[in-house]
Amino acid sequence: VSDSKPWAYTPQHSDRNFAVYGNIQMAFPGSITAALGSRFDHNWEAGGSGGFGNLFTNRMALIFDLTEEQSLKLIAGQAFQDPQPFKKYSTVPDIRPLPGGDLKPEKLNSFEVLYEVYSKSRWKTSTSVYFNRVENKIVDVPLPGQPGATQYQNKGTLDIFGGEFEGRYFLKPNRSLFLNITANSAKDSETG
Repeated sequence: VSDSKPWAYTPQHSDRNFAVYGNIQMAFPGSITAALGSRFDHNWEAGGSGGFGNLFTNRMALIFDLTEEQSLKLIAGQAFQDPQPFKKYSTVPDIRPLPGGDLKPEKLNSFEVLYEVYSKSRWKTSTSVYFNRVENKIVDVPLPGQPGATQYQNKGTLDIFGGEFEGRYFLKPNRSLFLNITANSAKDSETG
């Protein structure tokens, strides 16, 4: 048992989220398909004034069927991750004296080019190249004038450039061997 400052009781928080998603797909001459989607989220704290409020995320894809066995996809999309309750509300005496407060969700903007091959000999492969940017990154930052004390805040961006190869060989319709090779490089705007 430590004689240091006692832990303070933290009231329980109850986040609520309401979401609506719509999607439309259109086929065009020349074996081209377009897909558009949008999602609206409203987040609030039950009985409180917290939550991130309103947020829209969108998705778009253009699919070119090059042959009966090959396709090229151009994909752009957005996603988000709500701050974890630990990062929003937790405190530790002398280390993290303030809760994260009104943290915004981390938001991902993604762009991808994907080439797929469906072989009649039971093979399916795909190769993709992508660029992702995470905005409103949640990090633990030092508090000015309080040595050793930190607080979770939205700060900076993270850029991720990568590529991926996937291969699948179907032994039977419900059994297959799968291979995935991924490589990426990430750069944090704050730390480099």
